[in-house]
Amino acid sequence: MAWEQAGLLLEREARAPWALERQVRLVAGLLVLLGLALSHFWPVAIALAKLPWNRRSAPTCPLTETRP
Repeated sequence: MAWEQAGLLLEREARAPWALERQVRLVAGLLVLLGLALSHFWPVAIALAKLPWNRRSAPTCPLTETRP
């Protein structure tokens, strides 16, 4: 920074690789977008609905039970 403020020449590589943190943020963002896209894709919704904890059990009505 001091070198740049002094007005001295800087060599910058035009095709320099991205910083690791920037790469991580890009991949994390893409994973979030992919997750959002897949959650709105209907076959995924059907598959999720078939999971055991998303199934509804048959309702029971105390009025229809027979008494001995």
